[in-house]
Amino acid sequence: MSTERAELPDEDDERGWKSRLRAVSAAGRTLLATRLAIFQEEASAKAVLAAKGAAAIAAGAVLGVGALLLGAALLAAVLARLTNSVVLGILLAVVLYGAGAAAAAWLGVRWLSRVRPLEFPVASAELSRDFEAIAAALAPPVEPLPEEGEIPTEEDAAAAREFEDRFRRGSE
Repeated sequence: MSTERAELPDEDDERGWKSRLRAVSAAGRTLLATRLAIFQEEASAKAVLAAKGAAAIAAGAVLGVGALLLGAALLAAVLARLTNSVVLGILLAVVLYGAGAAAAAWLGVRWLSRVRPLEFPVASAELSRDFEAIAAALAPPVEPLPEEGEIPTEEDAAAAREFEDRFRRGSE
């Protein structure tokens, strides 16, 4: 025995818009629930990958900082060996690192001073050209004016008289 309802002729005509809206709404909710479940599955898979990636980057950053500190210690040890003084070797290493940091900061400030965050000359020129083209396309067509010394045709004179008559009637 079938679980579907048997449709009668003209049954769609008998069903009201409310029942049709309910059927569409139910189908939409089912579709939305399915799409949401698919999205949640994909998002959870991506979240696991993102967490693994973030953990690997954090471990790499910690190891990189450790390597930098060991490099500084190695430089201080080499300089201490060359100068035969531990204090002088460490002082020279600090001076070298300070000079490097100062040079990097100076270059950074110099390059950042050239940044004009609100100036986009090429993009703004292109946008203004686009706006001009749109304005020209939307503007009504302009009829050319007669050249100086050109004799107007009878058609032009009739149009001018008609315009003048309409103007006079409107001002009375």
